[in-house]
Amino acid sequence: MESILRQNNLSLLRDIDRLRHLLQERSRLLPQEWQSYCKWTQDKCEAIHRKVNQNLRDLDYGQPNLLPDILSQTQAVTRTFFQLARQASPVLRGSDIDRAALRVLLWTHMSHSRTKDIPMAVSNEDFSIWPVIPTMYLLPCTVQHSLLYMPLFFHEFGHLLYALHHMEMDELVKSLQEKIAEILTPMSHLDDSMAADVAQEQQIVVERWYEWTQELFCDAVGLTIGGSSFVRAFSMYLRMRGRDHFFVPKQDLELQSHPVTWLRIRILAACLRAMSLKEMADEIERQWEQIAGTMKVKEDYFGFYSEDFLEPVQATLSDMLTEAGPVGLDSPVSTTPGVNGYSNPVPVLMEAWDYFLTSPADYEEWEKKALSDILLNTN
Repeated sequence: MESILRQNNLSLLRDIDRLRHLLQERSRLLPQEWQSYCKWTQDKCEAIHRKVNQNLRDLDYGQPNLLPDILSQTQAVTRTFFQLARQASPVLRGSDIDRAALRVLLWTHMSHSRTKDIPMAVSNEDFSIWPVIPTMYLLPCTVQHSLLYMPLFFHEFGHLLYALHHMEMDELVKSLQEKIAEILTPMSHLDDSMAADVAQEQQIVVERWYEWTQELFCDAVGLTIGGSSFVRAFSMYLRMRGRDHFFVPKQDLELQSHPVTWLRIRILAACLRAMSLKEMADEIERQWEQIAGTMKVKEDYFGFYSEDFLEPVQATLSDMLTEAGPVGLDSPVSTTPGVNGYSNPVPVLMEAWDYFLTSPADYEEWEKKALSDILLNTN
């Protein structure tokens, strides 16, 4: 057993040294926006290196009674290393191209007291997030150079806020689930053999709203921070993704972690109207209705949503936003100043959509200048 453990620890030490060297080389080449995340990965690498060396020193004692503990430590540090290898991947692929996205995210993090010290990075996949410390934001490489879809990061930031306020958020979601159950209960007062089946279906609906509310909260965070830029980015990015963004069969809804996108548009529109932005709400709803009509898709959520849900859903989202406190909640985000040398990107993101929709032929040239200004602006 001792030889097995020694082999694994020596092999792991070699891998750590290789990763440590790669991180040192890359950190010297990356711009300042990467430095906080680079430092975190390098510090983590050093900590793992120390643990492996400790395992090897413990093996040198030659005490059989220590082997079970050394085995446990070796397994733990191996898992930690492979986790770090994935967390380090953004650094190894990072470049100057990432700077605009990083500056948007750094301003977002630094504008909130709970996230200002959390290291973060970007990497390439479809939009998503690792809402842990450090935080990794994923975005498609095809939109990495475009201002138009950067507001979608604000939705992902919502997942981080939820994680940081997990207990309080879960309580609010649980309260909403209870209200939805109350709305559904009168329909279950049946005197026939179907009552049990109906009750079971209603319980499935209630349970599904645990995950759905989290996604709707993140949409609300996106709207709170990004305003019109988020709504337009969200709608444009998803409306051509296919029929399943408009309609999902009942049996699939039971396992769906996200609400149907058309329903998310409906609730975003309701939030816009609550913000006195009726014209934009009508516009995005009309666009989705036109696409659905062309596909001959009829809106149907099979009891997983009804208009009776809207008021408690909106009230819950409002309470969740109050708990999380994203920038833009108490005053227009367009008036929010820069933080620690990172300028507020939201006015530029809003302007990007206005320019794209009114002057699409000239947008590319405008965006090049706007991106350059973001990288230079330190207000």
